[in-house]
Amino acid sequence: MDRRSLIKNAGIAGVLAAGVAPAVHAQATIRWRLAS
Repeated sequence: MDRRSLIKNAGIAGVLAAGVAPAVHAQATIRWRLAS
């Protein structure tokens, strides 16, 4: 197992999660406002 590729993949996953989470959260709040 290559440790460097594992760290790189974890870093990419972290960046994607950090970028996607606020967008998903904003979408959820907008949807909730429309529903209520």
